[in-house]
Amino acid sequence: MATAKKATTRVSADVVSAADLAKSIDGAITRAATQFNVPSGGPSLSLRWEIVGRIMKNMEPAQALDIAGQVTKAVNRLPGIDAQPAISRVKGGILVGFIERSQMPRSFGE
Repeated sequence: MATAKKATTRVSADVVSAADLAKSIDGAITRAATQFNVPSGGPSLSLRWEIVGRIMKNMEPAQALDIAGQVTKAVNRLPGIDAQPAISRVKGGILVGFIERSQMPRSFGE
């Protein structure tokens, strides 16, 4: 009697270069800032370890969250990225960007 071989699937992790991630963030911020007619701060940064984005000035939090949603949608198109929109008030404006879910703190145990 012949035995059937079990098929195995190899899955390799996708890697996103920092340059590709930076280009995606810059493009998304530029489009969102143009759409909402607001200036975007300087270069992209990770000010708080969990939020990656850019400081936006002269806007309301609701508008900042809309922009963060657009940025996150663009970033999530990159392979290996699983992000959610995030904003935080900081000196000079609002940090608008995303939290990568794989980097979120986790609680173990109780």
